[in-house]
Amino acid sequence: MEHFFLAHDIGTSCDKAALVDTHGRVYKTVTEGYPIHYGSQNQAEQEPEDWWRAFCAANARLTAEVGKQRILAVAVSGQMMACLPVDRAGVSLRPAMIWADGRAVRERDELVSAVGTQAYSEITGMRPSENYALSKMLWFSRHEPKLYEKTFCFLAAKDYINCRLTGIFATDREDAAYFHAYDIVHREWSAKLLGAAGIDLGKLPRVAEPATVLGGVRAAVADEASLAPGTPVILCTGDGDAATLGAGAVEIGDAYTCIGTSSWVSVLTGEPKQDPLHRIAKADCFGVWRDSGTMQAGGFSYSWLKDMLCAGERERARQSGRSVYTLLDEAAASVPPGTNGVLYLPYLLGERSPWWDSRLSGAFLGLSGGTTGATLIRAVLEGVAMHLGLIYDIIRETVPGVRPRAMRIIGGGGQSALWRQIFADVYGIPVLETTVSEGAGTLGCAVMAGVAIGCYPDLSVIRQLEKIKSVTEPVPEREKLYQERRGVLAQAVNALTPVSHLLWAARQPQIT
Repeated sequence: MEHFFLAHDIGTSCDKAALVDTHGRVYKTVTEGYPIHYGSQNQAEQEPEDWWRAFCAANARLTAEVGKQRILAVAVSGQMMACLPVDRAGVSLRPAMIWADGRAVRERDELVSAVGTQAYSEITGMRPSENYALSKMLWFSRHEPKLYEKTFCFLAAKDYINCRLTGIFATDREDAAYFHAYDIVHREWSAKLLGAAGIDLGKLPRVAEPATVLGGVRAAVADEASLAPGTPVILCTGDGDAATLGAGAVEIGDAYTCIGTSSWVSVLTGEPKQDPLHRIAKADCFGVWRDSGTMQAGGFSYSWLKDMLCAGERERARQSGRSVYTLLDEAAASVPPGTNGVLYLPYLLGERSPWWDSRLSGAFLGLSGGTTGATLIRAVLEGVAMHLGLIYDIIRETVPGVRPRAMRIIGGGGQSALWRQIFADVYGIPVLETTVSEGAGTLGCAVMAGVAIGCYPDLSVIRQLEKIKSVTEPVPEREKLYQERRGVLAQAVNALTPVSHLLWAARQPQIT
């Protein structure tokens, strides 16, 4: 009788959960959604109870298929950078300020003044940003001091679920790093950064090794979670390292792009050298240095376009039963590369790498009376790809000795053949779609679970569990076109940054 790992990815819009057998085959997947609550001052929050309800609902659906006793272990990954305060019992004290929350600009600036950008980046491997947890914790301690005093621990999304299951307050090195309070070289919480923020070290979780057994499911929550008491709960990484592993990136030179709500490109460089301009992030990925850069609104841009500008395609999809994204891709494919001079700036949620500016705005440039809806659709696909191309250029510039031979692609956006072709043309290397493109994070969790309980010898087993589904080769003349257009994109951002800042200020509440 086959047994299964129960893998979860507590994402931005939903919990993606799967039953994965010991051969790496996905038996069944389910999703359980939850909302994001946006505010006018760059707030973006979620109720952690929504995460828990989604987790439990997904478990109920999956264990109904195979039974609780056939679950070998539970492995949870998820979105990073949340500021979630909980009390001693693990009960949340307020909604979580998630990764997209950018309200703590003033707090970020104060941390930079106190520590310095160079020292901050050397400690964290990343540029200071209001989107990361340390700035948010400082904001929280100032604006909600009574709740701060009641806070026993700050937790990331996956760590909250693990705490509910086991009663243990712990995190892994990746989520710790994305708190922006962790020293990635010395592998410990940074007294310097915490001191500058005035955050008590005792309010941070214990940092433990990923791919280890954290504890067992408590009897008090077992029925609610549809799990057998004592089922091993595995400490996994945040969604970044889980996706890296699930994408099959395990050797120096391996590279992948994730097209989810937020999107990123990562390369395992194996080099500790950091970008001197602090435009990209350096992280320890299972003992190998990884260079990466994340954009705020990758897949989000396409989803926004669908919801706001494509009512006709949505209606045709409803009537025909076809995917609305298939219809959008078909429309975009009718437009030549370069979109007839129309350019999309994908900054609907501000931006992280390489601009690090939460006040940037999205825009379409180059519009004319002849601009069609199909042109706007392709412009969004190209704008997202070219922005990630800028990040990829910086990674290659930072570690010139590492030249990826191919780019794996994962996430929902990776299912689009047209988008894969655009990415291949932007990067100038083949794009590989794997058999687990959309479920890379959950497969990564399953592999960590298998290593933790002794089912697999080590993490490299992922290469035996995944297969290449398609290869998209770049078209050389398009590579040159997109290289030129990336330069135009960068020029447009630099020219319009002051305008974006003025418009951002106009959106803020006015004092009367």
